[in-house]
Amino acid sequence: MEKLAYDKTFEFEEDYWWFVGRRKIVFNELKKITKRLANAVLVDVGCGTGITLELATGFSKEIGIDFSEEALRYARTRNCGELVCGDIYKLPVADNAADCILMMDVLEHLDDEARALGEALRICKSGGWIILTVPAYQFLWGGEDEISMHKRRYTKARLFEAVRNSGWQIERISYFNTILFPIICSILFFNKLFCPRARHESNLKELSAVVNIALTKIFLFEARLLKKINFLFGASLICVAKKR
Repeated sequence: MEKLAYDKTFEFEEDYWWFVGRRKIVFNELKKITKRLANAVLVDVGCGTGITLELATGFSKEIGIDFSEEALRYARTRNCGELVCGDIYKLPVADNAADCILMMDVLEHLDDEARALGEALRICKSGGWIILTVPAYQFLWGGEDEISMHKRRYTKARLFEAVRNSGWQIERISYFNTILFPIICSILFFNKLFCPRARHESNLKELSAVVNIALTKIFLFEARLLKKINFLFGASLICVAKKR
């Protein structure tokens, strides 16, 4: 990721609607796991600027790993547990050490997703879990993909195949960011037609408090629905898988 992307993430991730909603969706899945496991160890692979680790609860130990010292510089300003600069293809964690692994919007950055998923499998305990989120649909490619140096966006079938072929047992996979999907598509297509410069700019832009609160409430409502149902389409995907 470009330095600008880390700057933007740190600036926006605490209360910006998209970060708040995604975090709630992931935390709903984490709660299910912590109810089943005592003294669980959480490893956040690609922890970025660290807010997920700071806000996650129910774990006896938390480890954040990122290749970027710039991201970790931000993370160290938070209460994030143990932070390590490391290579995702050779994670600085012992075999069978983690009860739960997070990869939140990480796979789309990688040339070799299978190798990264295999490394995650190595460090995960038998019966442990991985939660992944990725952006959906190549036709939604936009400025944030460019700024964040993404390699691809995913369909449900593409993500399912990648995770399953790496040895994980998939427990759940669903699209999300579904209610706002028509608006997201409209904005992206408008920009492609009339604002070509936007294709090289971050999608994270300052919103009025009223708009941000409204979008946050919509996304949090969707998070409640997602606890009970899977969505057939959306701007992102979540996958929950288990190590046999």
